[in-house]
Amino acid sequence: MMRRRIRLTDHLGRDATVWMVPCRPRIFRRYRSESGEDVRAVRRMKATSTTHPDSLMSRYADTADLARELVAQDPEVDIERTGRTVEYSERVWVDGEGNPVYVPKMEEVRKDRSGQAIERRPKRVRPGNLLPHAAPVWSGVLMPRQVVVTRYELAQAWQLMHGNILEFDFLWGLTQWLDQQGCMALVGRGRTGRDPLVMHRGAKPCLGFLDGRIFGEGMRLILYLAQSELGHKEQRGVYGED
Repeated sequence: MMRRRIRLTDHLGRDATVWMVPCRPRIFRRYRSESGEDVRAVRRMKATSTTHPDSLMSRYADTADLARELVAQDPEVDIERTGRTVEYSERVWVDGEGNPVYVPKMEEVRKDRSGQAIERRPKRVRPGNLLPHAAPVWSGVLMPRQVVVTRYELAQAWQLMHGNILEFDFLWGLTQWLDQQGCMALVGRGRTGRDPLVMHRGAKPCLGFLDGRIFGEGMRLILYLAQSELGHKEQRGVYGED
């Protein structure tokens, strides 16, 4: 099970580093063929740099010539390589001609509502900030649960769990307080605690919403992550982008 650590501050100004566990069911399925044999996925080579459709289109300017060549010579199939099992491979960036690019320059493309590019700029690689060196700031922003679930696109959910009695006391107090408020708390970074969270290096910035529930002697504290607002995906600046 994939787990992460996150450093939080509560409404009393206390901070602690706790576990994050993804909230998704673990379903194990086994598939069998009609004969009862186990079915497994196998990666096979589909095309090479010379038989790829983009390469064929660049070699034959006229589609009619390409069609005749496909019928006569089968240039889209490499008899020696097509269909071979691929055990291990690494991703390689290539240019428009299929040549390897050793130092690619990543760009962020800003588009309007119609999908047209209106701005290009070098892509910024943001470092992860779940474990800051200094204690994070409590944002103090509370939002009703109904507002959060109807306004934001919640992409991920992580349950916060303790690893010792001190972490349990921290999570129990925070969960109990949130349950009494009946609201979700904004979890972020920066001076005001409202800047986005970055799960790991290069990840998209997210807004975090903390929801706490008490069930008798048990508790459930969930951190929801949102990358956009419903109906406002084209807006920028909300999640740390200029």
